[in-house]
Order: sequence, then structure tokens, then C-alpha cells
Amino acid sequence: MNIHGKEYLHGDAMATIFKGSLKKADIQGFRFHDLRHTAATRMVEAGVPLFQVGQILGHTDPKTTMRYAHPDESLKDAIESLARYNRDNYGNTKKKRSHKKRAN
Repeated sequence: MNIHGKEYLHGDAMATIFKGSLKKADIQGFRFHDLRHTAATRMVEAGVPLFQVGQILGHTDPKTTMRYAHPDESLKDAIESLARYNRDNYGNTKKKRSHKKRAN
């Protein structure tokens, strides 16, 4: 039962409504599962830990949830965090460095 005390729609009815809505909106190449993927991606982007996203999605293997991590973005965020840390703790990190070998 939903919050209004009515039965949930069965998968076939939901699929019919969804397909009809896509047709009416002239949207092609979009699957119901894409909504699930978008929700998971946005949870990760909002900072929800991957473990929790996996629990919500019902994943039993953390590797399955990792596809939502979008490693390109998470790696970029990690590098930016390191740059901020270095700037805040060590000053300007863009100083020219000498590449000359040190004398022993």
C-alpha cells in the first residue's frame, strides 16, 4: 500500500504509463532504469557515501555501486582537495622549483 492507502501499480501498468509518458513527451531511447541510475548518481554527487547508496539500491556487491562513483570526477575532487590542503598548510604551491641535483 502507498501512503494514500492504495495498491502500488504492478510492473506492467507502470511500464505502460512510463512508455506512454515518453511517447507523449517525444523522448526516445530512455529506459525506466535510467531514473534509478540518475538518482544514484545524484546521491553520490550530493555526498552520500557509496555504502549507503548501495544499501538503498539493494546491491549486495560494493563493486556494483562503484559504477556510480564516476571516477573521473572523484579523482578530480581528490586532486583539488590535495591542492587546497597544500595551499592552506604550505603556502603557494606554484613556486618555481629548481631541478638541479643537490651536491652530497
